[in-house]
Amino acid sequence: MISRFVTRSVLSALVAMSFLAPSLAQSEEAGINAFSVVRAKGATLRIGEKLGTFVGTLEGPLYIDGSEGPMRAGTIACSAALEIRTEDRAHQGSGHCLITAEDGGEIYGRYTCSGYFLVGCSGRFVITGGSGRLAGMSGEGPMTVRTSIGKLGAGTAATQGVEAEGIVFWRDLKYKLP
Repeated sequence: MISRFVTRSVLSALVAMSFLAPSLAQSEEAGINAFSVVRAKGATLRIGEKLGTFVGTLEGPLYIDGSEGPMRAGTIACSAALEIRTEDRAHQGSGHCLITAEDGGEIYGRYTCSGYFLVGCSGRFVITGGSGRLAGMSGEGPMTVRTSIGKLGAGTAATQGVEAEGIVFWRDLKYKLP
């Protein structure tokens, strides 16, 4: 029983390392599922009668979803600019992300999204490069940001120190190491 657990743990670690460590099959495209439970911090501003905006950051630990369940692989920090229609809670947003692996390797990316409060802001995430052992990394795939920011609306003219929680996830994010 213990050796079966160890084998599964090792396989899960290899899945995580294939995304955030040098791959045995570099230059081949691979896909991965990942997520981060994030804390959003920033400010809101009313920009119209029924329109508000949130500008801030999303930060949290990054997990790779392997065959044996989630495994921590690093951290993520993203900028976020979100426009919110207060009438129907529709929103659209964009930002850039920095993913830092446990050993310090970095991946850079950008995203755009649109959606509704509680459903999520879904769109494309594009890997724009990396540094260190992840230099030259590329790829893209679907990304969803689901936070409680959408309920903030456009109440007061401006509010500093806004905090919210949520999840960011990627399903079948394709990536390639040079």
